[in-house]
Amino acid sequence: MTGCDYIDYSGRKESLIIVLTRRSVSLDDLAMVRESVPPEQRDQVEEGDAVTVFRLDNPVEGITGTLTVWHDKGMAGIDTGSGTSWGDWDEERMLVLTEEFEEEHGSAGEIIMGRVAYNTHGIRGIFSRGTFYTLLDRAS
Repeated sequence: MTGCDYIDYSGRKESLIIVLTRRSVSLDDLAMVRESVPPEQRDQVEEGDAVTVFRLDNPVEGITGTLTVWHDKGMAGIDTGSGTSWGDWDEERMLVLTEEFEEEHGSAGEIIMGRVAYNTHGIRGIFSRGTFYTLLDRAS
């Protein structure tokens, strides 16, 4: 059974390591930037993009992968080993907000419904009413 809870990650160091950042990808940089992202993200990198590529290294939950942010387009792709999840990039909250919606029960039995999102630790959750709730596997 899956559930979700609010877990405060503010006291935890970010799990992101900058691989590269470009304010504007030049024609000369294009091939190198494309080689820095997972294969299914390569076609999305275009000349003129403002891109940051992060390596995701979360030893606490054992999550590794790549987070690519297109700052000028407000989009991001996160790949933690099972393909890229695409979504809007929320720069303020540092979340990838997918177009997928999910509904789960919180720890107090309340229903939490919102967009499936990923935080900077690579953790999948639900973004609802301005809050990121972590999806958890619970014993039945």
